[in-house]
Amino acid sequence: VADGPAAVPAALRPALAALYCAHLSAQMLQSLGATGPVMLEGPLAGNAAYGKALAALIAPRPLRRATDPLEGTARGAWMLAHWQSTRPAPPLSEALPPPPPALAEPVRQAHAAWLAAVAAPGRIGVHG
Repeated sequence: VADGPAAVPAALRPALAALYCAHLSAQMLQSLGATGPVMLEGPLAGNAAYGKALAALIAPRPLRRATDPLEGTARGAWMLAHWQSTRPAPPLSEALPPPPPALAEPVRQAHAAWLAAVAAPGRIGVHG
């Protein structure tokens, strides 16, 4: 935002931050050459705006959100402690479908504009 945070109403700042996080996440996935499904985990995984924006940016790749109350490291420790268990593991994720085209397309357009802005000469940006 050219005029800084004051140009964005306070009520919209969390959504703007979520969109920014989705831009960065999509760009990092592209930079890494990631091609498979994407799993969201941790506190940001529960942010609906972030999830929808990221789903729009990585479509048609599947996006899943961890539903396990234990996060990655804790779940890994639990699995090591119970590695001989024969109980089937409960489903630990759910699919996050992309938003409808009427929402997905503006998110993709904003992403293209963001990529162009951070790649502009003289700017320190995200390079893939």
